Amino acid sequence: MNLMKKNKLHIQNDKCRRAFTIIEVVLYAGLLALVMTFIVMGFRQVFLGDRLEDMLKETLKQKAASDKIYFMVKSAAKVNKPEVGHI
Repeated sequence: MNLMKKNKLHIQNDKCRRAFTIIEVVLYAGLLALVMTFIVMGFRQVFLGDRLEDMLKETLKQKAASDKIYFMVKSAAKVNKPEVGHI
């Protein structure tokens, strides 16, 4: 009988050693959440960063074209302005 109690106790101790404590589970879950957060933020920055750079380049091209048209029209208005008395 005494031997059965020792075996039972030994089996219970083995089960306790193989299991995780609640503190370990919480720590691992928190660590996993932290790592996943940084991964998601990194991907988001890469994808949004490229899109924002493309939008900025496009906006600068549009501004350059707008400035060029403005100066061409401004110059043309002075050249094409008829003088008084000449037709």
